Amino acid sequence: MSIERDSKYYDEYYRNSNEYKLPYKESVYYEMWLLVMELIPNKTIRLTELGCGSGQFAEMLFDNGFINYVGFDFSKEA
Repeated sequence: MSIERDSKYYDEYYRNSNEYKLPYKESVYYEMWLLVMELIPNKTIRLTELGCGSGQFAEMLFDNGFINYVGFDFSKEA
């Protein structure tokens, strides 16, 4: 059973987590993000990420020439 968390939980989580302060190349998600980028047909496609957290994936996309990205997260801290 999964427990639904509110934005206060994630605000606290992001505030105290060193993982989300790391450069994206050091993220545990880095290898997965590389695979996702390979699946995107071109760098001008519109991308929307729900639950973008601290924006590590966004930074990676921009660094790799993707230009039409929007990320949303309900945690103000993230």
